[in-house]
Amino acid sequence: MGLAEKRALNELQTTAWPNFMTRIQSAAKFPVAIEPNWDSLMPHEKNATRFTQFFEQAFVKPLELMFGKFTQDEFTKGAVAEGLKKIIIVGDKAVYSATQFAKFEGGVLTVTHDVWTNITQEKDRSENAIKAVEKGL
Repeated sequence: MGLAEKRALNELQTTAWPNFMTRIQSAAKFPVAIEPNWDSLMPHEKNATRFTQFFEQAFVKPLELMFGKFTQDEFTKGAVAEGLKKIIIVGDKAVYSATQFAKFEGGVLTVTHDVWTNITQEKDRSENAIKAVEKGL
């Protein structure tokens, strides 16, 4: 990883992530632990200049959409708040399809996606996450 890639990851971690965390928490309307796997979220020369934007599209927007759906009624919001204990965010070049985006086991929602390919499919990834959580609750 060269300087441009290191700078992109640092920008995400120090500047953008606190805002993204606030946005996801706000959409959830309850406190939920969110743990990015920083080691897996490595920018490369293809996405370094827009890494923060691509991360937002790959992960933040789908999670906001998911929580928007889950907070439409009090019953669903309560069930999700009780059952969803943590979200883990993983970058993986081999996962670029919305159908592979989310897994929910033991109260942990793991969302995995490449931060370069098919990033504009926020709604599809959100729907996959919704299905995974609903099935696991």
